Amino acid sequence: MAIGAVLQPVATATNAIVSFFKGLNGNADMEGIEESVKAWINSPEYQGISKYKPSDYRSYYLAQSVSFYYFKTTGEFIVSDGDYTAYMQIFKDADSQECLKEIESRYGFKMSEDESTNVRTLAVALIPGGQRGINDPVGEPVERAIAWMTQIANDDSHGYSQVTRNGNPNYDCSSLICSAMRYAGGFNVPITSTHSMRLVFTNAGNWIWIPRSELGDISNEAVISGRSNLKRGDILLNETDHTEIYLGNGLD
Repeated sequence: MAIGAVLQPVATATNAIVSFFKGLNGNADMEGIEESVKAWINSPEYQGISKYKPSDYRSYYLAQSVSFYYFKTTGEFIVSDGDYTAYMQIFKDADSQECLKEIESRYGFKMSEDESTNVRTLAVALIPGGQRGINDPVGEPVERAIAWMTQIANDDSHGYSQVTRNGNPNYDCSSLICSAMRYAGGFNVPITSTHSMRLVFTNAGNWIWIPRSELGDISNEAVISGRSNLKRGDILLNETDHTEIYLGNGLD
């Protein structure tokens, strides 16, 4: 298949934060963390920061991380008046260390060395695809989708058809992937075709579009060794005629 581009799954901020603290603390106080995340995600503060473009700020995801850490620690929002201009300006051009010094100076939020490290590490976790290795598990919904697709592929009662493509009993390439994501839960995507998958998946908010020019070397050797930007769970898409899902280790 000639790959046109890739649809890459992204962790939501909720999943990224919960996973980060679970890795940090095990299951200790996860109920409290999850309550804090839910309150922060649904707050005017998160919405206010989200109105700014990540590409315009050197340390954009650190702005999110600091905001959540402040809320988790104090129960209050770091920006009290709803005007995020001055707050976001801190993260415009400065590196993470400079940003945290300015946060302490301006807002009086002093962090220990461990807390500063955690805030910076959480910022990386918030970057779409930021911490995931090329063959690492993607996240529970996509892993469920991959397991379901594998089961269907190994079941001889299902075949390939562009006519009976909705699992009755057959699938084609695009309906199989869409059906798998619907089965997995968390992805509100209709069963569509390769021609419209890009629009459907990016509009769902859980996927980003990576053009072929940004994938690097996608030869078998490069993919297996990690020199390309392909990662397990990526949807390989040629919008003209075919789509597959990348399983890692050079397999699709």
